[in-house]
This record gives sequence, C-alpha cells and structure tokens, in this order.
Amino acid sequence: MKNFKYSFSWILVFIITFSICIYFSAVAINKVYKYLILNEKTYAVDKKFEIKNKNDDYFYVVLSFEYEAFNKKYSKNVSLKGKFLNQFSAKEFIDKSSNKKLLIFFNKKNPNIFSIEKKFPYKNCIYAFITIGILIYFLILKAYISRIEKN
Repeated sequence: MKNFKYSFSWILVFIITFSICIYFSAVAINKVYKYLILNEKTYAVDKKFEIKNKNDDYFYVVLSFEYEAFNKKYSKNVSLKGKFLNQFSAKEFIDKSSNKKLLIFFNKKNPNIFSIEKKFPYKNCIYAFITIGILIYFLILKAYISRIEKN
C-alpha cells in the first residue's frame, strides 16, 4: 500500500508540474511567434486621437491611423493601453503623443496583422525555462530515488 501511495503522489506531482510547464511554454511560444511575424515596419500617417469614457472615472484613448504597406493603405483603430481618471489627463497624453512619429510593425505576407509596439517576451520565456527546469528536476529526483530504492 505504501508503494501505491508513493506512486500516486509522484504521478500527481508529475501531472501538475507537466501541465504548468506546458501552459507556460505554450504562452511563451505563442508570444514569440507573434513577435517574429511582425517582420516589417513603417510609420503611421494621418493619425487621430479620440477620448472615450466608459464611466465618470474611466477614460481611455482610441487611436485611428493609416499606414502604407506595399503601395496599399490600411486603416486601423486601436484602443491604447492606459486608463485616465479624467478627461484632462487623457487630453494631456494626446498632446504629448500627437507630436511623436508612430512606428507600425506589420507582417510582410499579411499587412493586416500589425502592432504599434514590438517587445520580445523575455518574462514569458524565463517562466517557461524555469518550469522546464523544475520538471527536469523532478524527473531526475524520481530517477535518483528509484535507483536508491532498488539498492
């Protein structure tokens, strides 16, 4: 009975660790893929900002812009990250951002796939490597304990 209990707990730990490892690895692979497919860049033209409010204490900025890729124009609307507590702070953000050039990253094969920011997902990759390391640690520990039990 003791051996079954030990075997069941090992299987449970392995399944949980393996599941977590698969999750973090899938997230990292997905984000790296999204990073890598944005292989071209251009500047936005004709950008317009608009302040929208969700309620009295939550304002956000919507950016409308066009960009040209391979002699074809694309129009996009993006809700910018960030929440503003009042309309004045949103307007201040727009004043600061309207003078800057907006770099658009897009996919060469399908220019409809775009992003206004392109950051490599270091944190997600580190999480994936840590969980893979923990999984390998448990596998080595299991092999070590099995070898000791046989002797």
